[in-house]
Amino acid sequence: MLYEAAKALYEEIKGWSPSTWSITTSESKELDLSILAKAAGTFYVTDSSDPNGLVHPVHYVGTGLTTSKGCFDFVFGGSYSTTDMTGGGVGSIYMKPGKGSLSMSDLFGSGCIISAAVTAPEFRQPSLDKPPDSPMEAWGVSIIFFGAPPLLTDAIGLAYGRQVMLPGAGATWLPCVFSDPGQPRQPRKATLPQSQFGSGGTTPQGGVTIPKHSPTG
Repeated sequence: MLYEAAKALYEEIKGWSPSTWSITTSESKELDLSILAKAAGTFYVTDSSDPNGLVHPVHYVGTGLTTSKGCFDFVFGGSYSTTDMTGGGVGSIYMKPGKGSLSMSDLFGSGCIISAAVTAPEFRQPSLDKPPDSPMEAWGVSIIFFGAPPLLTDAIGLAYGRQVMLPGAGATWLPCVFSDPGQPRQPRKATLPQSQFGSGGTTPQGGVTIPKHSPTG
């Protein structure tokens, strides 16, 4: 369902085309106070045309507006997620009309992330007949604008995933800056979380030592 929604969204953006880049996983932390949100995190991206299958980190930090993620609307809230939680990108990262190819440098600079999340124990994890492990586990979705919208946007990505937050629902509009954290990029093998939009399993990775368990949102 999410894949079809993403496809429809991209088709509405006339002239935008899929690049060879995609999001493999992500991690983030967000703190909400009243209508203000402060967040930081990392998207891990890969280029299907790269024979080495390197995975590159794209770090972001930003401050924006929120309805406050959690049950204490407009008071305080927040969320976090880690790379070992189910999630990833939906399809390819799309590039603006007239752009023949997308490079790593196109993903750095100003940008914006629009995200929403809800805790719903009745949601089932893909391929598993069981609810989230905790009432504080939620599902979230993010639209990522690489380049400040609308005029400076070079590319758009869509990501989904499980995260931890207070029971409830919320949405955040986060102007941000994307940067290269300068982590090493040696090729290695790693196992990513199983995705309902891909085969999951062992994927060639490089460039980053993907942390094993700490917060994201």
